[in-house]
Amino acid sequence: MSGLVTELTVSSNTASVDFTKGNFFSITLPASATTHFVVSNSIKGQTVNIQINQPAGASTGSVAFSPSILFAGGNDYQATATGSAIDLLTMVAITGSRSEEHTSELQ
Repeated sequence: MSGLVTELTVSSNTASVDFTKGNFFSITLPASATTHFVVSNSIKGQTVNIQINQPAGASTGSVAFSPSILFAGGNDYQATATGSAIDLLTMVAITGSRSEEHTSELQ
């Protein structure tokens, strides 16, 4: 699978991930803030990858997802809290309204 990487923006502490825009997304978290991810238009069977970049320096960002996102082991995803860290999330839409997420950590 290949495609363009869509850069996500943060507005009012929210990053909107529209699954119809592609399968590859990237975001740099704002320092010292929690970014709320809102997923829309998921298609049953679709896989989406999101690269989450931490800003350089000691002040890192955190993330929050809606309850419709299910995480492996039932534990919410926590972004790596190290400056310049890169996490890779893989989300799979099992139904049209819920996604399961798996996490990989890149350094």
